[in-house]
Amino acid sequence: MTGFSTTAQLAETTAYYRKYAEEQCGWVPQPENIGVSRHTYVSTTNAKAREECEKHVLDYYRETATQHEREMLRSIQQAKSTGRSFSYKTQSHIGHPRGDNVTYERLLGDGFCIIGDPDTVTQKVKEQQEALGAGILVTYLPFGSMEPQEAIKSIELFAKEVMPNLR
Repeated sequence: MTGFSTTAQLAETTAYYRKYAEEQCGWVPQPENIGVSRHTYVSTTNAKAREECEKHVLDYYRETATQHEREMLRSIQQAKSTGRSFSYKTQSHIGHPRGDNVTYERLLGDGFCIIGDPDTVTQKVKEQQEALGAGILVTYLPFGSMEPQEAIKSIELFAKEVMPNLR
């Protein structure tokens, strides 16, 4: 299970996972062995989806931590990472974006979020499945400042209009 990085970076991670599993462990992971987590929101149109959730997703990604919290998080990340942690990547690891430079367009374009009408969400989920070889999608909803009751309509649309079109 992976998430909180660009689709391109996660594709590299899942490719490494499959290669390692085959070469070092003697088995080939199938789509049901690979999952991705994404903030996901469905509405009746792309414009309505953006109107309903842009503020919430930006609240989530723009959330700022205090200096002390940032130092603690940095320390935790350094402690759990070794020289091998990201050595298979062809470029620097791109993690969870934070701060004021985060835009709605970037979050969608980099694959951090899957937001739109049922057709758009179906297409984006399939693109993630193809790029990552993932058969499991864990949707984060509600997110940011979104109240649970605001998420119910999206969950219902996802169940009725998106899930039947996924394998």
